[in-house]
Amino acid sequence: MLPPMFFKLLSILQEGEVLSTTWGEEVVGQKSRNILRLKITPADNQAELSCESANIVSLSPLSITRKITVFFDPEELTLSGSLEAVEGQELNLSCHASSSNPPVKIRWWLGYKELNNTIVKMEEGENGGMTTTSNVTHRVSREENGLRLTCEAFNNGTHFSKIQAAKLTVYCK
Repeated sequence: MLPPMFFKLLSILQEGEVLSTTWGEEVVGQKSRNILRLKITPADNQAELSCESANIVSLSPLSITRKITVFFDPEELTLSGSLEAVEGQELNLSCHASSSNPPVKIRWWLGYKELNNTIVKMEEGENGGMTTTSNVTHRVSREENGLRLTCEAFNNGTHFSKIQAAKLTVYCK
């Protein structure tokens, strides 16, 4: 029969650093457990957590390792390009979302009309996330003077939404 406290050592490691060596025990079930509470940040994305246990009868510690996935939102959303043009000219605008996991999707609005003439590029970002850049080209008309141009970034994984907006100025010929 095993001793009442089955596990002598229980430790939780993250990327080789010991986070906890405390445990609770169930004498009847001959179990030990460790509940680990962590404040997760984007830097923890894809980190490996390991749990090790050993007792006086084990030849070597038992362990299990899991990689964690952290969902996080972009810290910045930037709208760039000129918002002034003469009627009939094309505007070339860009909206960039910093690293997020999963990557955000970007939509463009001019007033209440969605602009679909976009080119989207995603690249590897910080903390295992992805950056998203959307470029839009739009030929302006005098009726659009004073309308609000909006870049909207949204993340289905975290239900995040953020906008950058500015007023469009169209000069008549």
